Amino acid sequence: MVAALKYQFYILFRPIDGFYRLKNEKRGRNSITILNLFLFWVSYSFMESYVSFTVAVRAPAIFRNSLINLLGIVAIFLLFCIGNWAVTTLMNGEGKFSEICMAVSYALFPMLLIFIPATLLSHLLTSNEAAFYTILVGASIFWFAILMFLGILVMHDYTVFKTIMTFFLTILSMLIIMFLIMLVTTLTGQLWIFLRSVYTEIVF
Repeated sequence: MVAALKYQFYILFRPIDGFYRLKNEKRGRNSITILNLFLFWVSYSFMESYVSFTVAVRAPAIFRNSLINLLGIVAIFLLFCIGNWAVTTLMNGEGKFSEICMAVSYALFPMLLIFIPATLLSHLLTSNEAAFYTILVGASIFWFAILMFLGILVMHDYTVFKTIMTFFLTILSMLIIMFLIMLVTTLTGQLWIFLRSVYTEIVF
């Protein structure tokens, strides 16, 4: 477990070789995938709730909304992984669903390292120094995007252009999945109302 945690630092600075070993040498762990999601939820909720007013884009949220954050993070994570797996299956991708999940979760590591320290730092900055906080958080998000891109590229053994196309189609598939979920939910609700009204009429 300790070795698996340390391996994330290797991926930070040598992502292509790191993700290659993660896939081919089985260096990844599903437990780290779940742990990273949990830690990202904690760090993001902490930042959203306790960031200083001097650097906040909007008013900090109350921490009780952290459960909503958790549901949102898990939903987006699963939507992306399912959408990417569906698209790459049709495009001869070599990555398994579990490997896609690992690549995305391991890519979250820069934000896990930076969000909480940046939040604490925000209370030491004046409004004129807020750019330091913005640069720090922006750099972690950019780092995450690069790692996720390279992770998907390596997992499926794609070219750069094919990976870009994969991301575009993944986003499209996520929208389609969301539409289907909303459609099924709406139809199920209407069916329930209809059955309840029929039952009520029969009773009366």
